[in-house]
Amino acid sequence: MKIKSSYVLILISAFYISCNRKKDIGATEIQHEKVTSPSQSYLDEFQNTEKIKQLIYKVKEGDTLAYRKLRHIFYYSGHSKEFLYYAMLTAEQDYPLAYFDVYTLLYSLKNPKSKTNKLANYYLFLAYEKHAEHSKTTIEERFGNSFRVPNAEDYWREVTK
Repeated sequence: MKIKSSYVLILISAFYISCNRKKDIGATEIQHEKVTSPSQSYLDEFQNTEKIKQLIYKVKEGDTLAYRKLRHIFYYSGHSKEFLYYAMLTAEQDYPLAYFDVYTLLYSLKNPKSKTNKLANYYLFLAYEKHAEHSKTTIEERFGNSFRVPNAEDYWREVTK
């Protein structure tokens, strides 16, 4: 009986020591691992002027993948309003996502009676005409399900009279 209890005691001790060593090793690994939040990594990319210059050049050339990458960097680094220029520039190249981005950025200024809001609506209607993702649901949320979406050019002529 004493031999059996000795074996059990040895096994339990070995198991306990093994578990404690794994905990110590795991804690050491975590301490050495650098943890970066997603917003910090986008901020680091935003501050990488060479990368931003390259993406801007590609965006000006009409590269929609570069536009999306630049968009993510600006949005997720907390610089979305600074992206308005590039969204408008790309909208001029007839890119549906850019129309919707211009709308989103202008609408975020939140002055329903202002000319800026009317310009935002114009870009939303353009985005809708170009079948930009989320434009239809955004119109339904803002204006209701029964709202008849006007032609963007007709809307703009009407509001600028």
